[in-house]
Amino acid sequence: MKRAFVGGEYGQNLLKKPSLLQVAGMRLTCKDGGLRLADGKQTLVALQELKAAYDALAAEKCDELGYTAALIEALTVGVDVAVVEFADWDEDVSFAWTVAAHDAESNKYKATSLQDLVAVAIRYNKRVPGGSWPATQTLLESVYGRARRMFVYRMVRAAQALSPSVLQHLAASALPPSWIHDNKYFLGAGADANKKMSDEFLQAVIQIASADVVDGKAMSAGSFQAEYCAPLRHAEAWLVARRREFGEKLCSTMSFTRVRSFLLTSRARLPLLQCMRAGVRLEGVSDEQPGIEQCRALVAELKTLHNQVPRKGKEDALPLSDEAAEGADFHTKDANNGITDDAAIESLALGGAVMAQVDQAELVASGRTDVALASLAYYTSVAELLNTLATVVLPSSKVLVLVDAPTSKSKSVL
Repeated sequence: MKRAFVGGEYGQNLLKKPSLLQVAGMRLTCKDGGLRLADGKQTLVALQELKAAYDALAAEKCDELGYTAALIEALTVGVDVAVVEFADWDEDVSFAWTVAAHDAESNKYKATSLQDLVAVAIRYNKRVPGGSWPATQTLLESVYGRARRMFVYRMVRAAQALSPSVLQHLAASALPPSWIHDNKYFLGAGADANKKMSDEFLQAVIQIASADVVDGKAMSAGSFQAEYCAPLRHAEAWLVARRREFGEKLCSTMSFTRVRSFLLTSRARLPLLQCMRAGVRLEGVSDEQPGIEQCRALVAELKTLHNQVPRKGKEDALPLSDEAAEGADFHTKDANNGITDDAAIESLALGGAVMAQVDQAELVASGRTDVALASLAYYTSVAELLNTLATVVLPSSKVLVLVDAPTSKSKSVL
């Protein structure tokens, strides 16, 4: 903002004036006696810092700065302000107005954080008997107007889905709120409920992506989901699958904890992404496709320990694929039979009543189909395809490339 002011934007109607709060003709004051702002804190802070530097210069040096007349007047005489008046004072209404004034669509310099948006929704949720969220959305629409229904919807949806700890991490990060609004890994509901990550993995992806944004790496809402959120959700699903496969006791070892910690770091993101794009399991499928070294070593260790456990009185458990385990931590209810996902998985593992009703051949075929489909990958750019091939194709590999296009010419194998 200081750069914008020095560049001549101050007083050019590109920015709103700072505004003061007033109720029924009376200015509101803070506890220290100062006038209470409705908006414009960042503007005043920037002007205050410029004034300190301006006052420290000699008169001839000030002339060399090339400041506009409006900026010099603000630094030497005072700041022109507006007044926002409320007929009746309501702290919640004032807070809701301030948050909307700093929404990303209205303010590019200091966009409202999701934490503040959620705070508005929570304030008004407390006003609704029974705390109904649909009623909260209706109440907020009456405050903001029907024209801002989507703004209200996103606010209420975030309030329902995000925990205070995740909101704090987002507020302290360099990630814009718009990257979260339609992100299934943060807000997953309905069909995407099993895509939502746990708080620990959400905090990890916030930290990793925010660091890259600060370092100047090009990123968008789409690439944030595909290249940051998706790999960590894949890692979380893999960990859940291994716990289901080997049991909680074996997965309480230090080795499992170390690998889990590694998968939460930025160093693991690219290997995770490569495995996902190549359709290779994290523990690998062969020496030519080893997956991630730490994951492969962990699974080998867990298999050794698992084989040493006495199996008397136990029935062989059906190991879950990563895809099946991906939604294992979420309690979704099937509308047809009322059986939860967790209950169905537990019944399969224990050979219970549900297992008895399932065709074994169908289960095997379904599992093989999942594995086959996992080996398929779709690419929209040649560069992305080449980068993936470089990680999975060895010099000894035989590669068949079939170029297919809508043409009358015969197919050519390269």
